[in-house]
Amino acid sequence: GADGCKILNPYDPRADRSVSGFDVTHIFSANAVYELPFGRGKVLNPGNAIASYLVGGWQLNTIVNLNSGTPYYVTYSGDLANTGRGFVKANVVGNPKPANRTPAQWINTAAFATPAPFTFGTMGRNSLRSDWNKNWDLSLFRIFPLIENCNLEFRAEAFNVTNTAVFSAPSSTINATNFGVVNSTANSPRELQLALKLSF
Repeated sequence: GADGCKILNPYDPRADRSVSGFDVTHIFSANAVYELPFGRGKVLNPGNAIASYLVGGWQLNTIVNLNSGTPYYVTYSGDLANTGRGFVKANVVGNPKPANRTPAQWINTAAFATPAPFTFGTMGRNSLRSDWNKNWDLSLFRIFPLIENCNLEFRAEAFNVTNTAVFSAPSSTINATNFGVVNSTANSPRELQLALKLSF
């Protein structure tokens, strides 16, 4: 699994050299704020005072986040190396990427083998990645002037607006019954909320 920095073989520390268990190599984040072109003084003016008041002043906001998945690697649960660690890395004997990746088979389980007794396994630490993160948030704001120094703010917000699932790392213990299976998601499903705020 994705851990901190455990050296399995003190006589060969280079075999465990890798990124940290919380490494995120690539991160992209972008946001935008756009005032909709409706209402008095805007490109699209309905020409009616009441209609202009209702459709004017709306602000659209969006945030997009994309980043790499978290690192993990395949292990065998048991002290095969006789070091007291309780686990060793698996041997890699094929291509870890399956032909058709699904949560039920996130990795090609046939690409890994249990190492021989008193060996440490050939897999590189944290050499695999979980699903990459993708998230799009969207919101719509409007401030309604009421009387002097008194405003009513309306907010409509959608988090993970596309309701896209980001899968957690699969079970990465080769001798576990659910090896290679994703059991959870790393994000939350779509959330919608409405809010009113009175400022005076």
